[in-house]
Amino acid sequence: MDLAEFWMANGRLSSLTEIIEFDVTAKLKQSADRQNQFPLSEARAREGAEALAVATVLCMRQQFKVPDDSYKAAEALEAASCLPADWKPAEVKALLSRPLFDSATYGQIRFHHRRIAEYLAACWFRHRMQTGCPTHALVQQLFQEVRGVPVPRRSLIPVIAWLCIGTERWNEEVRTRVLAGAPGIHLEHGDPEGLSLDFKRKMLATWVERNKDRKDVWDRYSAETLRRLSEPQLVPEILRHLAPGASKEGARELLVHLIRHGRLEGCVPRLVEILRDPDESDDVKLYTMAALRDIGTPDSHQQAWEILRDMPEFPRLMCSVACETLYPNTIGATGLALLLEKPCKEKENKNSLGHHLKNHLEEHLNP
Repeated sequence: MDLAEFWMANGRLSSLTEIIEFDVTAKLKQSADRQNQFPLSEARAREGAEALAVATVLCMRQQFKVPDDSYKAAEALEAASCLPADWKPAEVKALLSRPLFDSATYGQIRFHHRRIAEYLAACWFRHRMQTGCPTHALVQQLFQEVRGVPVPRRSLIPVIAWLCIGTERWNEEVRTRVLAGAPGIHLEHGDPEGLSLDFKRKMLATWVERNKDRKDVWDRYSAETLRRLSEPQLVPEILRHLAPGASKEGARELLVHLIRHGRLEGCVPRLVEILRDPDESDDVKLYTMAALRDIGTPDSHQQAWEILRDMPEFPRLMCSVACETLYPNTIGATGLALLLEKPCKEKENKNSLGHHLKNHLEEHLNP
């Protein structure tokens, strides 16, 4: 996705949904030099792109065979077979020539970005619903029952995340099943910024409840998705879930990441309390220190220094983050030496500290 082009055209940034839609529209436009060689209207190209996108998701194959190519890829899909019956061979070639797809390699061609294919597949499902597809048929396609619980079909999880966005009755049906079977899909997929605050609260509460007793959580997440998911109105819920004893290590780690990447400054006092708690795990404290580094205030940094100064030992990686957070704005050379003198945990890689510290000093100290 070309953020520069979006910025130049609009003079601003926007939601992931709007940026992807802009990118898709731009890449499906017919350039002047190909107008005669590969004629295809934008509306027709959009219809075909959605059809090919949903084919990649349902068939779990990303590649299409290049029409008339001498090299035949056995596992690739036939693009013409994935399009409506009225598509002509010249139109198929015109569609596959659009910048939405990568250049052909070994007789195969694919969408330039997998996220765009997932978004277009969700658009295909939306259009089916707009033209009268029954909700039960959609639900049956997207979910399977496992011991009475609706579980998203694995290959369709990214598409389901996109289909949660909307105000139609069928959107609500999809969201209800996601809450019951897989509330964590919005930690990695779709555009959580488009979800309502009420649903975000329910999703977060449901996810924490499912994972509050687990030391390790297996849901994947990305920093950019957590940023889109977070908003200041969620601070009370996050603080409640981060209360002492409310959840175990796995859930607490992700909540701290949500605070950090969402820049939820209202949670900073709670981060300081986590750092002070002797019963909190080293990993949670490490992520807490990173969050304080990124969104903490001078006062919270001073409190963090007082806590760390009294600790008998802590991991070297945490020492690295503490140095980045506190030196030189909160502590001077004497405080830095005190941090570096702290004993490290057993069986720890001690070499990384020097690397982190060297980079930090080169960035922040003048000659």
